[in-house]
Amino acid sequence: MTELRLRIFHYHCSIYTDVPEARQHVESVFRTEGRPPSGQPDIRFTLRKTARKKHSYQLLAGQTPLGAFDDAVSAVMALDHQLLALPVKTGKELAVFHSAWLAKKNRAVLLPGAGGAGKSTLCYALSRRGMSCGSDEAAAFLTGSGILVPFSRKLLMKPGSPYASFADSAMGRDNVLCRMDGRRYLAPEKWARAAPYKLLFIFPRYDPKAPPAEAAALATEQALRLLLENLFRLDSMTQPLFCRLTRALGPGSAFRLTYSDTDRAADLILNRLGNS
Repeated sequence: MTELRLRIFHYHCSIYTDVPEARQHVESVFRTEGRPPSGQPDIRFTLRKTARKKHSYQLLAGQTPLGAFDDAVSAVMALDHQLLALPVKTGKELAVFHSAWLAKKNRAVLLPGAGGAGKSTLCYALSRRGMSCGSDEAAAFLTGSGILVPFSRKLLMKPGSPYASFADSAMGRDNVLCRMDGRRYLAPEKWARAAPYKLLFIFPRYDPKAPPAEAAALATEQALRLLLENLFRLDSMTQPLFCRLTRALGPGSAFRLTYSDTDRAADLILNRLGNS
C-alpha cells in the first residue's frame, strides 16, 4: 500500500491505496504534502483491489465501507468525489458553498453557482490575471472565525472549455478520468492561502447568446438567498458566520454576471474588485 498525504480544507488526509490509477490521479490533481505531518490524520481513506471477480475495488473511510466497484475508473471517480463530499458531510466548524473563489491581497471573489455556470473557466482566466486560486468547486468557511480555506485541487476543465487545450497532453493519456470523458486539469498560476478576506460575490451564468459580459447589482436579501442555495449543508451555518456573510453582501458587493466571453467577464470581475 502507498500512503498519500494531502490537505483537504483544514484537515490532514491520508489515502492508502494499491491501485496505480488512484495514486496517479491524486498525485497529478491534488497538492500532496511532501512531508507528512506528525500525528494521526483527520481523515483516512483506503482504496484497495481485492481478489473478488465482481466489485473487486473497495473504498473505505476509516473502517467504514463507502462502496465496491467493478473497475478502476469507477473506483477512482468515487475516491475523487469523496475527497470533497466526506469533509463537507461530516466536517465540524466548516460551512462549504458550491463556489469557486480567488484572492488578491486581502480581497477574495466568490463565484457561487451550479455546474455549467463557468466557474472553472473563469477561475483559470482570473488566475492568469494575477489572482490566487482557492478552488473552482468549494468555498469553505471556518464557522467560528470566518476564515476562507482553500481546496487545493487543480481546476477541472470539461471538453469544450477554451482552456482545455492548455493542459499537458500527457495527463489525457495517463489519468484514468481524463481518458474516460476527455476532462483536463489545469494548475492555477498561484494558490490562495487561508485568511479572513474581505469578500466580493459574483454569481456567474454562461450563456453563448448573451452579450460579452454584463453585471447587475443584487440587493442584499436576493444575494443572500442565492448564496444559501449553494450551501451544501444548511445545518452547517452558524449565527456568527451568517451575520458576517450578511454584512459582506452589502451594497456594491454582490452582482449577477451574465457572459459569453470569458476574457471580458474576467476583466469585468477585476474591475468590480478594484471598485468595491
